[in-house]
This record gives sequence, structure tokens and C-alpha cells, in this order.
Amino acid sequence: ENRTLFKAESDNVDWRSYVEYIDQLVLDGLYNTVHVSMSYLLDRMDAKADEPERPLQMGKMKLVLPEVVFEPGMNETDPKPSLLEQNLAIASDIFDIGKQVKSLADHHEGVEDY
Repeated sequence: ENRTLFKAESDNVDWRSYVEYIDQLVLDGLYNTVHVSMSYLLDRMDAKADEPERPLQMGKMKLVLPEVVFEPGMNETDPKPSLLEQNLAIASDIFDIGKQVKSLADHHEGVEDY
């Protein structure tokens, strides 16, 4: 749309520089979004007694004779969905944010999204 408004040709060097600059701004924003989201997860997993906020996830340890059972399970061999799988799914969703944004620099072959 901007190319039409600026009456620029798609193969113009100045236009490509402009698009790459904007593309880099978007990419920096996506990196920041991932960083902040992952930092939030890390903060919520470290519940401190003096903080009023509750942890994002909770695990329980139960004594079911003759074993100790965790709910939800702690690794991939435990009943689904385990705490590990839940965390991996959340992290995957955060990293997939870039797939929702189409790359502006369409002159890069094979690059469709971030």
C-alpha cells in the first residue's frame, strides 16, 4: 500500500532499503515480544512468599502408597498433558507469534513470515 502511495517501483534500491528498515523494526518488535513473554513465564514459575500474584502453573505431589505421584506429571512419560508438555506448548505458541506476521521484504526469496 505504501509503495502505491509513494509511487515507488518495487525494484527501486531506495524502496528496498525502506522496506528492509521497516522489516527490521517489525522483527525487533517480535524479538522483544518473545523476550518479554518468556521472562513473564520465568517470573511466574518462581513464586515468592511476599508476592500476592499466584504462579502461572501449579504442581501437586501426592503420596499414593507405595509411590509419590505428581499432578500434573512432570515429564513426557507421565500421563498427558504433563507439566513439561504444557510448558513446551506455551513456549511454542510464543515463538510462533512471528508466523502470524507476513514479512514485508518480499524480495527475499523463500521468506514468507518471521
